[in-house]
Amino acid sequence: ITGNAGDSVSASSASGTTLAYNQNIVEVSVNGGTEVTPSITNDATYAWTLNNGVYSSGNAGVNSSTSTLTYNFSLSNRGVVLLDYSVSSENNYDKLTIKIDNTTVVNGISGTSRGTSESSLQYDSITQVLEAGSHTITISFSKDSTSSSGLDKAYIKNVKVLNNPNINETEVPGGQLASTTGNIYGIYDMSGGAYEYVMGNMSSGSGSYTYYSSSAGSNFSYSSATAKYIDTYAYGTSNSKQPAYNRARLGDATGEVVLSSGGAGGWYNDYATFVSSSVPWFYRGGGYNVGSTAGVFYFNSLYGDVSSTRSARASLIVY
Repeated sequence: ITGNAGDSVSASSASGTTLAYNQNIVEVSVNGGTEVTPSITNDATYAWTLNNGVYSSGNAGVNSSTSTLTYNFSLSNRGVVLLDYSVSSENNYDKLTIKIDNTTVVNGISGTSRGTSESSLQYDSITQVLEAGSHTITISFSKDSTSSSGLDKAYIKNVKVLNNPNINETEVPGGQLASTTGNIYGIYDMSGGAYEYVMGNMSSGSGSYTYYSSSAGSNFSYSSATAKYIDTYAYGTSNSKQPAYNRARLGDATGEVVLSSGGAGGWYNDYATFVSSSVPWFYRGGGYNVGSTAGVFYFNSLYGDVSSTRSARASLIVY
């Protein structure tokens, strides 16, 4: 299982999608059918507000709360539900979740990347094929215990249920394209999980020992016993001063992809910013929240401190 790996080795995640090794993505198009009117149950405490055809959640500014909107309907034949959704909220904390029956189709999205004003919000769409029978759509906006960002709301519009339409389901390449080899034998999920520290560090001005990061209190003595575990890069006072001939190393995906001033635009548009005297430790890969700039060639600089969003992995080195 490849998780939300997107449809290439270095793509932003495919929201709400879990792909098996060679599983393709099914694109659905519909036409015709009889429109079914769902019954709507609003939240008794934090009711969603309907304005110009758009529902917005009702718990803005209320910490540790959930506002839920529910649609119920029945299909006498195979059918389709379509809807558009958006959110403007505190990233990673105040989240929109959509379930159809027992299946989560939008898995806790958050953030302000879709907009910070209702007039400019960007919407994503759902087209879900359903079998005959009774169905429930549950739409929830949940807030954590502190803080708010953006509009602090979730939004739903254009909800449509069609009974017995003409349904065209087309398989397009999916899970296998997230492999490094484009097939089942490659490595999946090379990006978008957690930032990973590596033993790559910048030397001091004199080059005599591994650079100390006072922000994190991390200092590795550069000795014959420890030197073999650390890739040390040339000293620099700014991550924008990183010409390949001076700072980077060929063979470790820094010299090959490094940019003159740092930022997105390296291989596969992965992010590339070099270490500097204030942030001397390398970390790689990118996190789940950085989108298409994450990837196997992503690298950035940090203090070396501990964080719940960063990880490390053990490697066995044989000489």
